Amino acid sequence: MSDLRQTPRSADRCTSSSRTPSSDFCAMASDSKATTWVIGASGLLGRAVVRSVDGSRLFASRPVRWDSDQAIEDLARNLDEFAREATGGWRIIWAAGTGVIGSGASHFEQDETTLKQFLSCLAEARLPENGGYFHASSASVYAGEAVRAPFSESSRVAPTSDYAYSKLRQEQLVAQLLGGRVRTVIGRISTLYGPGQNLSKSQGIIAKMCLNAVLRRPAQIYVPLDTLRDYLYVDDAAAAISATLQTVTRSTSDPLLMRVIADGRACSIGYLSRIVDKVSGRRGGIEYQPTFNASHARDLRMRSEYPADVVAWRRTPLSVGVARTYADILQRFTRGEFAALA
Repeated sequence: MSDLRQTPRSADRCTSSSRTPSSDFCAMASDSKATTWVIGASGLLGRAVVRSVDGSRLFASRPVRWDSDQAIEDLARNLDEFAREATGGWRIIWAAGTGVIGSGASHFEQDETTLKQFLSCLAEARLPENGGYFHASSASVYAGEAVRAPFSESSRVAPTSDYAYSKLRQEQLVAQLLGGRVRTVIGRISTLYGPGQNLSKSQGIIAKMCLNAVLRRPAQIYVPLDTLRDYLYVDDAAAAISATLQTVTRSTSDPLLMRVIADGRACSIGYLSRIVDKVSGRRGGIEYQPTFNASHARDLRMRSEYPADVVAWRRTPLSVGVARTYADILQRFTRGEFAALA
């Protein structure tokens, strides 16, 4: 990705003081000293990263008005405050974004504009060298190459949805604006699941299967039951983010890394349904309504080429993760959260 690295122009709305690029990057301070800012802390991944951080070192950012032109002003103001706090090392994790696989192209325009402006601010910010930035991308960038699974860091990208194209453009922005200036990891993350999934979005097949089990009704499935996905428990993803950030901040060679963040074990939708039935003790079943198109990726198995990075964090067995997700859905249901769906 070094060919994408360019020196960025400062964003007009940046208020941070300029930084002097250094070719001698220092190692990341220990977790107990690094101040961490999670951008997108209210989402499934963001909340998991927050849980994994020592609360005393978690940056308490001010609210960001994501749906307006003021988003970059809020982010720049937060970045100034973060730079003043992050004297013993720092980490920034970008886990923000409201779009899903089915969202249209226009949905992502503001996200990409805001990200570009923020990255320009970050590249110029006065931050200690012992820090790193993680950008959450997606395995969906491989969807058009499904016959070549399992996918790794060196696999050819072939996006087939507006969501995946946006993720790829975001990766390019990160490489262009931060490459050579800020130690960075771009993580292509497989299918996340776990407690706290937002069911108002068109995503989260495991959580939705669990909800259907609670409601004692079949899950509506629109793609082939032999569709393979790598399901990654969200707390495992948070651990992987920490591990890869430690790798990039301790590296003496490449300050910009691409990493596949995945469980490494794939599961079909049909088998997933049987796991949900088993952990719930309720046979909800499946109502199959095929409406997928030719671009549907039937096989998105994932495997990293960097085992030294991925052995540092444990994988939650799928049955255990599904059981935790089901328990969360059941608890939320008893609180009346899904009353409109009953």
